[in-house]
Amino acid sequence: MKYKLLPLGLLSGLLIAPVLGFSLQQGVAVSYGNDWLYRSNPIDIDGYNFAYTLQPDSWVWGRFTLGFNFSYGHWHTGAYDGLYSNIDTYAIAPVLRWYFFKNSYVTPFLQGSVGGAYLSNSYFGNRNLGSKLEFQDMGGLGLTFGQRQQFYMTVQSLHYSNANISSHNSGFSVPCLMTLGYNF
Repeated sequence: MKYKLLPLGLLSGLLIAPVLGFSLQQGVAVSYGNDWLYRSNPIDIDGYNFAYTLQPDSWVWGRFTLGFNFSYGHWHTGAYDGLYSNIDTYAIAPVLRWYFFKNSYVTPFLQGSVGGAYLSNSYFGNRNLGSKLEFQDMGGLGLTFGQRQQFYMTVQSLHYSNANISSHNSGFSVPCLMTLGYNF
C-alpha cells in the first residue's frame, strides 16, 4: 500500500514546491510516434505520448538545463493482431537539454533522457520484453520559440528495454517521435 501512494506523494510535493519558495517552470507536451523513417521490431508501430514537465530554475547552468518528464504513452503494432498488439507506458525520467545558443526568437537544442518506466504488459507484438519494469531512453533535436520561448517542438527516438536485468530483453523502439510542448 505504501508504494501505491508514492506517485501521489511525489506529485503533491511538486505542486507544493512553488508555495515553499522553489521556482519551477511547468509544461505539458503531446507526441505522436511511428516507425516510418526506420522499421523497428515489432514493425508498423505507432502511438502517442502525453507528458507533464518540470524544470527547476536552479537547475539551469549556462546553456544546460535539467528537468523531469512524467509521461503516459499508448503504443500499437499493426503487424501483430492479438492480445499483445497494444501497450501502455508510464515513465518518470530526468531530461538533460543543451541549447546551441540562446536567442530571443528561436533556440535549437539537443535533448537526452534515461529514466524508469512501467509497462502494462511484458509482451508487445511478438516481443518478449522480459518484465513490466523497463528503462526509457530518449534522445533528439528540438527548437524553443515564442515571445517567452514557451513553445517547443522536438523530433526524437524513444526506446524501452530492461538492460538485461531479466532473462529476456527484446525491448522496442519508436524511431520517430514528434512532440509539441508548451511551458507555462
